[in-house]
Amino acid sequence: MLALSEEEQKRLAKVAAAGEKILKQVNEQANQILKDANQKRDQILNQADEDAKRLYQTHKEKMMTEVKVYISNLVLSVIQKVTGKILTKKDQKDIVEKEVRNLS
Repeated sequence: MLALSEEEQKRLAKVAAAGEKILKQVNEQANQILKDANQKRDQILNQADEDAKRLYQTHKEKMMTEVKVYISNLVLSVIQKVTGKILTKKDQKDIVEKEVRNLS
């Protein structure tokens, strides 16, 4: 084996120390990149969750409105056929409001 002079050993120690310092900085930067990426991922997932909840609520409200209109029309139609009476707008409004309250 070759013996290293004292000067070469010092230089080798400096290079090793510099390498360790660079490696530590790279690891710190990599950890920061991972931390930032995880935070961004969490933000995106939270936003997607909020958007999905809003979309669901909007769709639910729309469907409930459509169901209420359909049931109201059905009730009015049945009442007119059963009673043989033509309902006035006020009668229709009163019946619809009553049935909507019953549904809610």
